[in-house]
Parts: sequence; structure tokens; C-alpha cells
Amino acid sequence: MGGRSGLFLEPVLLLVIAFFCDRAAVRERKREDLSDFTQLLPNEWRYMELLLICVVAFALLQMYQIGWLH
Repeated sequence: MGGRSGLFLEPVLLLVIAFFCDRAAVRERKREDLSDFTQLLPNEWRYMELLLICVVAFALLQMYQIGWLH
């Protein structure tokens, strides 16, 4: 993603990924009848890991785009 549009598109993509991860976690909780359980389940940590990887990747990409990693 190049140019200025990439700097604005990456946070939007991160929000979309976070939304889909949240919906998938809610769907799994409903399927397992654990909607009232307030702690993260072990299988939900994979969604958190995916979001963390995306945040780090997008942060590195943005730092590269503005010239900090050249």
C-alpha cells in the first residue's frame, strides 16, 4: 500500500479484521453456550494473536512508508 492512502487504509483494514474476529468469537461463544462467561476462552486467544500480528505488521509498514525503516 503506497502513498498517503495507505496510511489511512491500514487502520480501516485493522478495524475490519477486528470486527470479524469479534463476530467469530461471539458466534463460538453462542455455539458453546458460554455467552455469560466473562473471561477470554483459550480458543479466543488466537483472535487476539491475529490482531496483534496485524497491528505490528501495519505499524512496521507505516514506519517504512514514512521513511523510518529505510
